[in-house]
Amino acid sequence: MSDRAAAAEAAILEALRLQGAAAWQSLAQLGAAAAGLKPQRARVLLAALCAPPHGTGSASLRALAAVAPRSACALALSRTQLGLAQAQLLSGHDSRAEASLRQALASSLAAVSAAGIALPSHLHEQLPDQADALRQALTSQLDLALAHQRGQLPSQLVLVLGMHRSGTSALAGLLVQAGLDAPRDLMPATSRNPRGYWESLEVMELNDRMLEALGSTWSTSWHLPAQGWERQGE
Repeated sequence: MSDRAAAAEAAILEALRLQGAAAWQSLAQLGAAAAGLKPQRARVLLAALCAPPHGTGSASLRALAAVAPRSACALALSRTQLGLAQAQLLSGHDSRAEASLRQALASSLAAVSAAGIALPSHLHEQLPDQADALRQALTSQLDLALAHQRGQLPSQLVLVLGMHRSGTSALAGLLVQAGLDAPRDLMPATSRNPRGYWESLEVMELNDRMLEALGSTWSTSWHLPAQGWERQGE
């Protein structure tokens, strides 16, 4: 395999990973950075994969259809399924949304295969299995977008950061007593912190999932990679 072909395949695999993580901004940056990719079919496929899921992407699909019609059809189906999943999430049908997202990711894989790009065999099982994580990411993005549209986002946010057992709960509790709003999903008090943690349960669970994906836990950072860990699983 030539260096150009290898670079093209690596970029396409990265696009699939970013799509599975709902990392739309990074996906757009990848598409912009690979504008001169060779061969043409790989470049056109990558442009279509990196097109934003919200809004118009018809131009990139038309360009793909000119060189790989079956690939364009599969990718169009993937976008339709993604849009359906978002509608299902907004109506509270999480299980249906996850099924639609699984189909969307499978259709993206089919689009790459139809364009003649070789894929590692494990991807055909692993990528669709990201549907649950993709659902969670889309749910957060939709909640944020709706809150912004409704003017429900505060003009200022106060974040309390610190090492465990360093007084973060006490400080957060004092800020709430001073008049700031507490998280709506507060962690329950325990025998170790009978006055409460004043911490978001969902944010804590998200942090735990991120650390688990990196092979670490909240109580250690020894297993974090030296570089690039902040973008892993983006």
